Amino acid sequence: MNSLKTLLSFWMSVAIAYLGAIAIFLLLLSLYWSPIWVIEVIFALLLLLSPLLIVFIAVHLMFWSYVKSQILAGLPKDFTWQAIAPEDCPLLDIDWLNQYILQLEHLGFVPLKDFQLTTESGGNPSDFARLFSHPQLNCFAEVFQSFPPNQEPIPITCTIGSLLDGDLTFATTQLKPNGVFYMLRSPKALWTYYPAATVAELLQVHLERRQQIIDSLGVGILVDLSWERYCDEERKRTIYWRLKLKRKSILIALIEATLFELKPSSEWMGDYPKFAARKRVFIRQ
Repeated sequence: MNSLKTLLSFWMSVAIAYLGAIAIFLLLLSLYWSPIWVIEVIFALLLLLSPLLIVFIAVHLMFWSYVKSQILAGLPKDFTWQAIAPEDCPLLDIDWLNQYILQLEHLGFVPLKDFQLTTESGGNPSDFARLFSHPQLNCFAEVFQSFPPNQEPIPITCTIGSLLDGDLTFATTQLKPNGVFYMLRSPKALWTYYPAATVAELLQVHLERRQQIIDSLGVGILVDLSWERYCDEERKRTIYWRLKLKRKSILIALIEATLFELKPSSEWMGDYPKFAARKRVFIRQ
């Protein structure tokens, strides 16, 4: 809800600014308006509109360029992973953390590392994550809790992820995606959202959907479940986010983010449906 409020506040500010510009234009137009011949009216309007239009376009471009630069500044250029222990996070919900640990280890997951993400702008000293791997099922699991400044704490959530051939990734998560995450989505980073699923249910739906993707596309599962591989994937995602935002119209991106917040989706399957359909056609031929 905080993301939606922020986006709606932004659009309200934009609307007020544009309506103010239109009001000024109409005021100036009324000052120049007089009941003269049509040709003289057209000539007067051209003289009036030309400089105003140039100024409007210049201010418009400068404004959206500034908005993009601010969002880019908020995206990390790189991550560092700081080792941390649960007792170093005073706000961490230890009881829920222990429940997640017991459930994951019962399902065969092995803990890899406790860590906290930091960026060039610092990090939240309360955040905590523990990464697990499953050697038999070839997938990661991450238990995570965050405490954003001046906001309600994010409850502990679990995400299960797999790495596939062709730079495909697939995640099944309890963590609610927001509009900003959606506008930076990748056609190869697939995810599904199950907020009410238990850890066992999360794993089950993840494996079932992963198998469907594998069968449809004929791709394999990457078996490197090392800490180093996990860090490499996170860095690749960060680089992709920045490149995508630089190349994308910030106006379109923010419209997408707002529409997603107004009508959230429980999954993003990227280019998978398109490639799966092509393969089915190829097989039939």
